[in-house]
Amino acid sequence: MSTSATLAVVILAAGGSSRMGQPKQLVDVDGLSLVRRSALTALGARIGRVIAVVGAEADSVAGKLVGLDVTIARNDHWATGLSSSLRAGIAAAREHSANAVLFIAADQPFVTADALVEITQHWRQGGRIVASGYAGTVGLPVLFDAAFFGDIEALTGDRGAKGVILAHGSEVVRVPLIVAATDIDTPEDLARLRG
Repeated sequence: MSTSATLAVVILAAGGSSRMGQPKQLVDVDGLSLVRRSALTALGARIGRVIAVVGAEADSVAGKLVGLDVTIARNDHWATGLSSSLRAGIAAAREHSANAVLFIAADQPFVTADALVEITQHWRQGGRIVASGYAGTVGLPVLFDAAFFGDIEALTGDRGAKGVILAHGSEVVRVPLIVAATDIDTPEDLARLRG
């Protein structure tokens, strides 16, 4: 992969957070909303254009990113499921001529800038899909080379990109990332995080 190839980091922050009972993107932990924390992590990695996909409570979520060099991509179809946010992220990345997209979740507060840099390095060394490995599975954060944008755009409903990862298993670089196993989905998760 050419060192001049461009990358977009896409923060998935459009969901309705039905299990949390409130928009988890807006939840404060140590004085920072989860979405702003994710944006600061992505910006701190200095690996490419940062894009936040917003949907539910879009104006409030975007408001948490004011003052940061983050492009806002609105997903008006967020209620149809995760695939719509992935497509919105790819569309925004295409507008910035990105050669790859690194998807991160707004609800994984322990993912670090260093981890994002490590994932990106695997891509620059020729990895075409670079996925976080934890708890016997793979998932976010995950990087897709542009060759797979079409596969992601073909997804429908409330489906993430794991099917794309699994369908191209021989091309996947797995990066052990235990901290990615911790996401904030429920009030109990949030209480443990704050505790």
